[in-house]
Amino acid sequence: MKFRRRKPKKMEKLNVIPILDAVFIFIFFLLMSAQFLKVYEIGSDAPAVTTIDDKKDKRPPLNLILDITQEKIVVKTGMDENIYKSIPTVGKEFDHSTLQKALVELKRSNMDESSIIFRPKSQVPYKKLNL
Repeated sequence: MKFRRRKPKKMEKLNVIPILDAVFIFIFFLLMSAQFLKVYEIGSDAPAVTTIDDKKDKRPPLNLILDITQEKIVVKTGMDENIYKSIPTVGKEFDHSTLQKALVELKRSNMDESSIIFRPKSQVPYKKLNL
């Protein structure tokens, strides 16, 4: 019995011409359906550049911090947290009038500052923080 020898099949090349035709037709229709708008430019002179006065920036930030404990309120200022005033409690309540006077005094000397950082200790009840 004789076996027929099979010839190896040649790899056919992928015919990409129909795909390229479809892509070019698609691009053609996209370009034809696009809306072309005219862009107008208004001629103007560039604004004059001025330098910013650095006198305002030389003042360090206030960085006002209120450390609140059961016994006192400590008012701290500056980036290194300098103690400005320590206000002890009167009985079991905070001394609101002394705190207000200290904060008003600080505000008068730092009119551009508008933030306070409250740092109560975890032992202070929330109801007591109602300043």
